Amino acid sequence: MKAGISETLFEVATRLAAGENSSVAVGNFLAFLAPDHIAEAIAQEPEFLAQSIPSGDVMDAYLGAVAETLAQRAGTPQPIWAEAPGRFLGRLHFPSKSRRLNDLLLTETPEPFRRRGLVTSSNVMSVA
Repeated sequence: MKAGISETLFEVATRLAAGENSSVAVGNFLAFLAPDHIAEAIAQEPEFLAQSIPSGDVMDAYLGAVAETLAQRAGTPQPIWAEAPGRFLGRLHFPSKSRRLNDLLLTETPEPFRRRGLVTSSNVMSVA
């Protein structure tokens, strides 16, 4: 694990469990992920965070959606762990208190996120 940069989703979860901001941890991972290393980056199952951090259940689903999206982009099978029951919320999680914004986001949420109950923007995997 490089300083400030995770090379795998397992390392991202480790950083989150240690208290790192999720936007920073996931953003740095995506920003520095080499396309030819996607399979290795998503292979090892990240620890479940539901019991260890606030909104850990949301992050558990989020990491599953990230793994599925990356696998689709790379044309590689998604890891089995991404389909584990703990990687799905069983309810919709909206990012905003604005019903209007949430309704808009619901129409554009990428499928790997939507089926896990995560409502987000269409560019959720983009890094500035």
